[in-house]
Amino acid sequence: MTDLFKSFSALVIVSLSLTACSFNNFSLDKITSSQEAALRPLDQEERTQDFDALVIAIREYYGPLQYKENRFGYTLDQLVQEYRPLALAAKSDAEATGVIKMFLSRLQDGHVSMAGQLDSVQNYSVPVLLTPVQDRALVAMVMDPGFSEDTGIEVGDEVLEVDGQPTMSYLSIIKKYEAMGNALSDKYWIMKLLNRPSYITELTPKKSSVALKIAKQDGSVVEKTVVWKKGANEKLLPSSYVLGNAFDTSYSSAANELIQADLSKFGAETPFFMTPQAMAALKFVQVNPSETYLKKFGMTDLSKNPKLFAGFYRHEGQNILFIRQATYGVKDPDERIIWYKALLAEYGPLADKLVLDQTHNPGGSLGYALDFARLFAKGDSRSLVNFLHADRKWLSSLAMISKMTEITGQSKRSIELTSKLVESAYDKGLHMTETAINLGFWDYIPQADVTFDGPILLLVDELAGSCGDIFPSLMKTNKLATLFGERTIGLGGNVEQVVTLPSSQISVNLTRGLFFVYSPTGEYDMKNAVENNGVTPDIHYQHTVKDVRAGYVDYVKAFSKAAVELK
Repeated sequence: MTDLFKSFSALVIVSLSLTACSFNNFSLDKITSSQEAALRPLDQEERTQDFDALVIAIREYYGPLQYKENRFGYTLDQLVQEYRPLALAAKSDAEATGVIKMFLSRLQDGHVSMAGQLDSVQNYSVPVLLTPVQDRALVAMVMDPGFSEDTGIEVGDEVLEVDGQPTMSYLSIIKKYEAMGNALSDKYWIMKLLNRPSYITELTPKKSSVALKIAKQDGSVVEKTVVWKKGANEKLLPSSYVLGNAFDTSYSSAANELIQADLSKFGAETPFFMTPQAMAALKFVQVNPSETYLKKFGMTDLSKNPKLFAGFYRHEGQNILFIRQATYGVKDPDERIIWYKALLAEYGPLADKLVLDQTHNPGGSLGYALDFARLFAKGDSRSLVNFLHADRKWLSSLAMISKMTEITGQSKRSIELTSKLVESAYDKGLHMTETAINLGFWDYIPQADVTFDGPILLLVDELAGSCGDIFPSLMKTNKLATLFGERTIGLGGNVEQVVTLPSSQISVNLTRGLFFVYSPTGEYDMKNAVENNGVTPDIHYQHTVKDVRAGYVDYVKAFSKAAVELK
């Protein structure tokens, strides 16, 4: 991992330590007791202050603003004229929050998110999570086993109607408040239908129960009436994920939420499709690098062995090595790179083909993603660059980094050049830097000391975003792998918390730049940006209802066949 990324992380740790020290004089009992009393709802002036503060933050700090205006045919001023009167007219905190959510959704950016909540913003739910498959709503998870026993509703059932209306017809209402910037990924917001935050005011329940029409897997159709459970809107709680800095963070809490609905567990090391049925069909055997190879590549403390997911199997007479990359948002990237190196060194020579799985990956550390890419790079593999928004916040951050003792040599010169590029654009009144910034200080990705030289199949899908877009973009552009699956989300910029709204104290994360694969000519066409485009697979595969219900056997056979056929 580069010195810059490590230094940024060190800076964040110091900042968090100072913050923690500031609480030493407070009593936990006092804090707890103060939280027991609910805050009064915001008044009109306070809601207006929040909205205006958000607009200022977007105008001053949102990197892709001009890109979005050109792509979607609006201006920020037009959006303000449309939504500010609604913010003033809001009759409740929930309604005011809904206005802000609708306003932000127009950015079509799954990186943009809110953290924190108001006491009066509630959630109406039944213990069922829905996921879209072939434009049908299947039960992905039942959170309460007793609920299945009482109602007979099970994973894999199809919800045909909710309160007499076709289930997927509600999606147009939900998408007014939630957006990933990719129509395929946005279908997953159907999860909100049975877990409704009260800020989606059109869906606030009018009755204490909801009527469900269910198609069972045996073809029978049943109707169930289920009581709503009302509680705190936990979907607005801050994510537990903390990486630390804008330059090194490309992570989507929105993608995290959709993955939870589809998978029931975020960043799962075991792939969602590696069911017992699928593993049996492949005769899949899990493998791990031996202690000898781990030590060879630098893991002196074997207690730090991350024990990731990988396996070996034969298909149509060929040996296939399978490696899972679940998330780039981890606390032990260095140990993980050692693990992958040891695995490739030990098992790579035995494999005819390599299948890399990066499905359902919501991103994380750019440094880690680039280090992972080094394991497959060739000498001419182009790296990632970033156009930064021209603002004083960047200048302040870069100045702080350049003064750190850990930053020396080429790293220090690169930071100073980056600062000059931002300052030049800022002084000219430009929105973004005129020159792309080389992330990791590489025009071309340096090869690692271990690589895989054979054909590679990379699995991608519509729930892979941020670094989950970046890694496949590098692999495809550099012709390092053949991509199999669905188009990735298209979340193409680094992310940072930029404002805490003054009245509600809700914090807002915004995208701060735009990513591209490095161009030797220095020319970049906006239509090739990662943002909103994602990465299109070379071989398309769409899951079917039959496939999902049968444990993804058809899927694993399909990608295995594709791997075998690689030249």
